[in-house]
Amino acid sequence: MTDKTARRNALIALLDSDEFRNSPCATVGPTNLWISSNAKDAVLAKSACTGCPVRAGCAGYAVEYREPEGVWGGLDLAERESIQRRTARNQHRQNKNQRMADQKAALAGVSRFTRPDKALVRTARQLQIVQALCAADGDMRLAADTLVGTGYAALCSQYKGMAARVGLPDPFYENVPEVLTRLAVALAAANLGQAA
Repeated sequence: MTDKTARRNALIALLDSDEFRNSPCATVGPTNLWISSNAKDAVLAKSACTGCPVRAGCAGYAVEYREPEGVWGGLDLAERESIQRRTARNQHRQNKNQRMADQKAALAGVSRFTRPDKALVRTARQLQIVQALCAADGDMRLAADTLVGTGYAALCSQYKGMAARVGLPDPFYENVPEVLTRLAVALAAANLGQAA
């Protein structure tokens, strides 16, 4: 359905409603009061719309289809344009928030390696290798999800606090040296690959 067809159908539905037949603009008769460019007429039209049973539908139609002139649902053109701008800003803000949430979700797995406060800043190549290893190896993933740069002693002493946060299994601390060694080898290979 084209925009013109949808607009026409919405207007016909509004004009055919039982509530519209009793509205001020339908009972006054043929008048230019609602489409006049005179400010005095606009004030009179707005006051006539105050108790109208179809005011909300009329205003909604005019805002949605950008009616270019007149008073619709008690709103003149400037008021309708203000509503349209506010709606566009809100939509833009919602879209921006959604994009930011999507980006955060996409980077969630990488953030543990890129936080400077944890001294785990890695190059892009190292991150790619670690991500590939983590995807292929469950032990490597567990090691990557913890604070790899702190070493075996720090990991064991912090185990109880981390277990609840990242969901580590109980025997994890027994495998830490092996996993850290494998991760160190992978990172060294990445460094050698960059140097070559």
